[in-house]
Amino acid sequence: MKSFADAGNNLIWVRPSPVDRNFSLRAGSDEVASLRWDKTSGSLATATSVAGTWTFKRIGFLQPKVSVRAGGSEDLASFEPGVAGGGVVHLASGHLFRWSSNLWRAEWAWLNAAGKAGVKIHREFSTDERAGTVTIERGILPDREVPLLVILGWYIVILQTEDASLQGD
Repeated sequence: MKSFADAGNNLIWVRPSPVDRNFSLRAGSDEVASLRWDKTSGSLATATSVAGTWTFKRIGFLQPKVSVRAGGSEDLASFEPGVAGGGVVHLASGHLFRWSSNLWRAEWAWLNAAGKAGVKIHREFSTDERAGTVTIERGILPDREVPLLVILGWYIVILQTEDASLQGD
C-alpha cells in the first residue's frame, strides 16, 4: 500500500465489484487506502491505509453522528452532520473541520477554520468501476489528518448517497 505523502494530489476511488460496498483509493495502479463495510447492510465499515486502521459507524437516531475509532477501540473523532449534507468533524487532536457540499451533492470538501478546502471529493455517477475523485490541496489541512479525512469523507458520501436513494431523491 502506498502512503498518502507518496501518492500525489489526485486520487481515484474505485469500486472493484458492483455487488458489494467495498472501495479502493488508487494512485494509478497503487492502492492508497481501502474502505470496506463489514456487512451488506448497516453502517459499520473499516478503513485501512499506511497511516492506520479505523472503524466508522453511524450512531444515534434523532441526532445521528459518525463515530471514528482507531483499530476499533479508541475514539478518535466524531462527525456531526448538519443541514444540506454538511457537518463538522471533531478530532481527538483538537482539530475541527467543516464538511461542505455543493447544491447538487456531487462535490464535497473538508474545510479548515479559514474556509479553505484542503480535500475535495467529486462523486462520479457513471456505470464503470470509477466511483469518485479526490483532490488534496497540500498545506491547507495538517498532513497527519489528511488520510483519515479523505477516507471519512468518502464514507460520508456513500452514506448520504445510499440515504438519498432510499428516500427516492
